[in-house]
Amino acid sequence: MSNHPMRRHKRQIHDRQHLAAILNACEYGHLALCDGNEPYVVALNYTWVEENGRDVFFFHSAPAGRKIDCLRANPRGCFMVETGVKLIVPTPPDNCLWTTHFQSVVASGTISIISDQAEQKAALNVFMRRFAPDITDFAYPPHLIGKMVMLKMIVDDLKGKQLPTPPSAC
Repeated sequence: MSNHPMRRHKRQIHDRQHLAAILNACEYGHLALCDGNEPYVVALNYTWVEENGRDVFFFHSAPAGRKIDCLRANPRGCFMVETGVKLIVPTPPDNCLWTTHFQSVVASGTISIISDQAEQKAALNVFMRRFAPDITDFAYPPHLIGKMVMLKMIVDDLKGKQLPTPPSAC
């Protein structure tokens, strides 16, 4: 779990169904990794499930590249999604009162590269069911499976945040 409680705790989303609604509404998010001493962020499609009482995110990737190099050196990552983003300009415009409304979820955890082919296909099935729910039988040609990998993030901290805060939080 994170050692950093949310400073603006009234904006924190605690309701599990609300967090799930945000995660289901978004099609992609941003994965932050460490590349040595440099930050690295990449936009990715994702899916998430509960597995043995833990939140798990799945991503797909090419088997080589900067993201994979980062994960081999340090498997820790942070993933963020946001929805409902809207710039709020006060009337009359006052430079100090502009804000942005949003809902977001941030997850941090350990990411592994799935190497077992059966586990990789199972993860890909979960991924595909999210984006193609009407298809029930997914076929994965071996030559294409070899050109990609599935990544699995086991989450140890999941937080939601929103602005405006709900009336009950005021």
